[in-house]
Amino acid sequence: MRIAASGTHYVLVSDLFRDPEILDKMIRAATPPERNKMNTNLTDITVILDESGSMLKNRGSVIEGFNSMLDEQAKLSRNTPKLQAKLSVYTFNDQVRQVYQYFTINTRNLDNLYLDTRSYDPKGSTSLLDAIGKAIDETGSRLASMTKQDRPGNVMIMIMSDGEENSSRHFDYQQISDKINHQQSKYNWIFKFIGTDQDVIASAAKLHIAKADTLSYTNDAGGYKIAYTGISNSIGNVRTDNGSDWKK
Repeated sequence: MRIAASGTHYVLVSDLFRDPEILDKMIRAATPPERNKMNTNLTDITVILDESGSMLKNRGSVIEGFNSMLDEQAKLSRNTPKLQAKLSVYTFNDQVRQVYQYFTINTRNLDNLYLDTRSYDPKGSTSLLDAIGKAIDETGSRLASMTKQDRPGNVMIMIMSDGEENSSRHFDYQQISDKINHQQSKYNWIFKFIGTDQDVIASAAKLHIAKADTLSYTNDAGGYKIAYTGISNSIGNVRTDNGSDWKK
């Protein structure tokens, strides 16, 4: 096959691919310029976790599932050292609380990351929108303060709730939808919504999160095990550049 380089001059496509300088330029042209400068082996993960009173009956299942997800991600970090991951966790009831921010996930650091009954204590109502807004704003500010070379190539926001929004004071649905749309379209952030006791697809749609990025689970021990397995699979797939599906 031939392509025209000018009105009368032709070169073979195969000749182009033999020239490393031309090939490099073609690869760079096909890659988003900002991603060229980022640390593509680093994934920034934020988990936004419902801590309202309705979660109390499944407190143990939440803690067990979350910590199991951490074990899986730490194992991936150990087995593939170049793949780094940082984790931030927010919980919400009628208040929004940052449990920790930008901690490295590895086997040496797990004791600092595990949830327990002191760090996860469900009570109160559901300020889901305030939690998402706070997490997006603080993550954006943190990344903006980093050099481009240090910024993560992947940013994931995992939102988990067993019920509907009912007590946010600082953000509404339109504001959060706009924020998510902005981060998705401009910076390629990945948002996932995991829910139960609600129409998960409809709830996610109001947040500008697509159906494929939702996961529904039953509100019992088995359901939480399935949910956290899906979360871990999705994070692992992003870290290993295999998409963001819920299944391995």
